[in-house]
Amino acid sequence: MKQFAKGSIEFLTVAVEFCKFIEHPLSDKTDFLNKLSKLLPLVYLKAAMVETKNAIYDEAPEKFVDENDYEAVRGDVQNILGDKDQYLTAIHPDIALSDSVIAASISEDIADVYQSLKDFTEVAKTGNEDLMNDALIICIDDFRAFWGTRLLSAELAIHQVLINGFDEEEEPETFFIDTSLWLYDNFGTAGFSQIPFVAIKLFFGTGIVFIAIIALFNGSLKDAVLSWAPTYLQDTYNFSDAQASLVSTLLPLFSVAGPYIAIFIDKRIFKNEVTTSGVMFGVAALSLVIVVLLKGSMPLVAVALLALAMCCMWAVNTMILTFVPYRFGGLGISSAVTGTLNCTAYISASCCTILYGGMADSQSWSATVLVWTAFAIGGAVACFGLAALWKKFRPEN
Repeated sequence: MKQFAKGSIEFLTVAVEFCKFIEHPLSDKTDFLNKLSKLLPLVYLKAAMVETKNAIYDEAPEKFVDENDYEAVRGDVQNILGDKDQYLTAIHPDIALSDSVIAASISEDIADVYQSLKDFTEVAKTGNEDLMNDALIICIDDFRAFWGTRLLSAELAIHQVLINGFDEEEEPETFFIDTSLWLYDNFGTAGFSQIPFVAIKLFFGTGIVFIAIIALFNGSLKDAVLSWAPTYLQDTYNFSDAQASLVSTLLPLFSVAGPYIAIFIDKRIFKNEVTTSGVMFGVAALSLVIVVLLKGSMPLVAVALLALAMCCMWAVNTMILTFVPYRFGGLGISSAVTGTLNCTAYISASCCTILYGGMADSQSWSATVLVWTAFAIGGAVACFGLAALWKKFRPEN
């Protein structure tokens, strides 16, 4: 391997060590995570220091890890971690597919890292330096584009598990239950042959209907207001096209803080996604009331208040579209819950976007912002009114 730099050889050495550890993992959860938490940063460091050359062959080297190998690794890690495998994150590569924090799993992240490293190390075993060169290029390109972020996301999740410990009382046992037993208990044997009735009972019998009501109010504000806020500022405050475009860019950036604030409040104070959403709706309503009272004065304050309102709506979005479906994971219907609530929110957003445009033309922007305020107040009232019912129906109970 004379043509390879020291950094590449060191990366190969660490990659081999990582793959060996994952293929023969420690059975004790704490020992496994302690070792893994030290290996992952080393892999990242050595990968970041590799300098690749030009590819030699037109075709990519052979892949060695198939779907069965991937699932075997993922399953082994998941079995070791148990209920500590899943976590919520906002730095995962899949965050691009969502507008809030997402549920991820350490086992999938580790399997993704393993797949790329194993393919590289297996090519290296052939002793063909030209093939190894091309395999290294692919591995490092994948590191920069994909599995490097997966590795960092998993390392952060592992760090939190090690710091917080393994107190099983933090996660209710009833959260992870057998799907078939739950369906049988709730629907009986007839339920499996009556899909429409099962769907209706799922919607009304699990508390999803309450969250759907909140999703309607959230959809009426989060996406619709974001669409019309720049136009409102242009018409009311005479913003230029450039200024309005800047605001439309900055509003989502400031809104990113919303999910983190909501998570903090929910975990530390309310421990109820609906109550937390109600507080966020209330803050948004207060912000919009002040916007109305400004009557076209103090443009920077108006922008800040709109940003705060949007931040609160993204917080609600995280509660109802991430945390609520997460509770249904043990029932095997979290995807169905997410799809239902997303559909509800976007139907509301589509209808209200048209409504707001028509109101701005036929009435005034003051009247339109008052309607925004009314929806925010309606969302707060709905949340506080339904909080106790949701606590009763949610899966952990």
